[in-house]
Formats: sequence, C-alpha cells, structure tokens
Amino acid sequence: MHAVRPLALLGLLALFVAVLPSAMGVACGADRSAGAPEAATATSEPAATPPPPAVALDAPGEVHQGIPARLAGSARSTVAGDLQVRIDFGDGVSATATAGGDGAFAFEHTYLAAGPLHATVEVTGPTGTGRGEAPVAVIERRIVFVQGMNSESGCPGGRHFLDRAPEWVGSALAVEGPMRVGHADAAFFSYSGKYCGGAGGVAGAAPDYGEGDTCASIDTVTAPRLRALVDALAPAKVTVIAHSMGGLVTAYLAASDPSWARERIASVVTFDSPLGGIDTPRAEILGLAGMPDGGCGRGSGAMDDLRAGSGVTRAAAAAASVVPLFTIDGVSGEDAALGWREAVPGGRTSLPNEAAHLEVAEGHSEIWTRAPSGSGAAKAGIIACALVPSAPCRLPTN
Repeated sequence: MHAVRPLALLGLLALFVAVLPSAMGVACGADRSAGAPEAATATSEPAATPPPPAVALDAPGEVHQGIPARLAGSARSTVAGDLQVRIDFGDGVSATATAGGDGAFAFEHTYLAAGPLHATVEVTGPTGTGRGEAPVAVIERRIVFVQGMNSESGCPGGRHFLDRAPEWVGSALAVEGPMRVGHADAAFFSYSGKYCGGAGGVAGAAPDYGEGDTCASIDTVTAPRLRALVDALAPAKVTVIAHSMGGLVTAYLAASDPSWARERIASVVTFDSPLGGIDTPRAEILGLAGMPDGGCGRGSGAMDDLRAGSGVTRAAAAAASVVPLFTIDGVSGEDAALGWREAVPGGRTSLPNEAAHLEVAEGHSEIWTRAPSGSGAAKAGIIACALVPSAPCRLPTN
C-alpha cells in the first residue's frame, strides 16, 4: 500500500466542507416547503372578482305616441342569483321587475310625448350592477278632422273648418300625464281631394271643397280619399275626429280593411254620426232639404249610403271591433229648418263593442261647432280617452 500524502488529505477535506452547506440547504428547504404550506399560499395571485351582469336592451323598433310599446332585453351573470331590473324609459318614468330564470325581462310603457329618446336599464345581481341602453324613436300622433255631408271648406285658409277643428285638441291634454298634441299635429280631410295652394293631400294643408263634393259615394270615392290622406301621414298613427257623415265614412273605411286600419288608425271619435244609418222618412227629409241649396239630394251616392241597411252601413257595423271607437250623441232637437227632431237618433250613433259613448245636450250642428269647454267639457274628455285608448276612460259629466 502506498502512504496517503498529507496534501491530498487536505484537498479532500476542503471539498467536503464546500459541498456540505449546499446539501444541507436543499434538505432544509425541502423540509420547509413540506411543513409550511401557508407561506406558499401567501405568495400566490388573488382570485379574480366576478364581473357584473352583462346587459342587453333591444331597440324597441317603431313606437307610437299614446300606444303601449314593449321594451325587452336580457341579462347574463356568471354567479347564480336573482337579477333585479330597473328601467328608465327616457321620458322621466321608470319601472322595476325581476328578470326571469333565463335572464330575460320585458316592460310595457306608453310614451305620451313624441321625439327621440334613450331608454336605459340597470340590472343588479350578486356580483354588482350592469347597464344597457337603446334609442327609442317615438312617432307623433296625428289628428285627422273630417266634416259631414253638405259641409264646405274653401281657400284661403279652409274657411271655418280650420277655425273650428283645432279647438278640439289643446296644446296639452292631461291624460295619465302630458299627452302633447296640438295644431301642428292636425290634418284636414277634403272631400274633393283638393287642398289650398294646389298641395294635393299634403298633411295639414287647408282643404278645398264645396257641398257638392260631399255627395259622392262613400264606398268608391270618399273612403278611398280618406285612406289616401291617412297613408300620407305614415308612419304616424292617426286619431280621426269626425262629425256626422264623416264618422260613417271613417267607420266604413276601418271595417272594410281591418289589417290596414289596425296599422294606421289608433282611434276614432264620432260626433252625432249616423253609424247605423238613418231610416227612410228621415233620409227623404234630409234629401229634400239639401236639394235647393246645391247640397246632397235624393238619389245622390252619399244619401243612398246613409240609409239604414245600405252596404256601407252594414260594413261599418264592425268598425268598433277593429279600432277603438268613441261615440258622442247630440240629444237636442235639430234646427227648425230640417223640420224633424233628432235627424240622427241616439240608437244610430252607437256600434257594438265601442270603447265609450257620451250623450250631450246639443244639437246635430252645435255638437261640432261648440268648443269643448264649460258645459261641453265632457267632449274634450272623450277625445282625451281616444288619444290614449289603452288608459281607463274617465269622462267628466256635462
């Protein structure tokens, strides 16, 4: 055997001393990791906070002043729990509801003012509150005035027609809130189809027609002209306010094409209109009375259509089942010149399924020419009901 040299022993000893602390550190580190899990947790990243509900409010599409609109949407949450929904319709009115199990929600609201608005919705759930919004374009209501047989309206300015008709609708009628309609929303029907200034059928233009123009057939002439005026006002829906034969023209138009009427007509108000027709004796008297002054005499298309049992009156009987119909009956005697009391008896001024009926102590002409104020305030009330036909109709008494 060889003797170990002292220098070699010293080298091995130095190597051992250098390696020993590293090996002990690894072992000790492993022990600390295994025995102290809390230290490892303290240095990990915190869990992410769940986001608030994601909210979508659908644009409601075509919305009409005074007609209930549906606003719907949905909310999605990553954490289960009830979702409370609050909507601001954009007109100062709000409502609340709980979303369904699938997160869907829907509201019905009647906008009483026209114009561009924004609806906003807030959905609150376990993780906070999410928001959504959508534009709402509220289309204005238009008011169409229609006079009766033997009426007239000439240029300039439509004579007495335009002087009287706007009185029926004020600049602001309080109907479950401020339903704002006024003179700018008015349109006037011309039996001739002519309007002052040569503007045929322009919305709101002054109508130009004589008594003789009111004598044409309701079926083939007058109703189609009224339909053309209503179509010219699209996309607005209209409330028609009509006197005497004008109410029969409107009722016949609505009943003859229900799909079109529901799309374009919001409601109809009639003033002492012969919706059920007039019997033969009264028709003969009216026909004879109209002949000397160039009005609608016996045998004219309008007089034939006015008779009870005519094709027009039979068709018009279904009008109140198509659109909301509000009827007013003047119960006072007619002018002495007619020689007949109640040329349009009360039973002929109503139709089955009408929305409301009002009797006023006024004559056939007075019911139209007398403004709805004072003792005639109930007439304004029934018009207010027609402007928002979905609201409960509360009529004042005369």
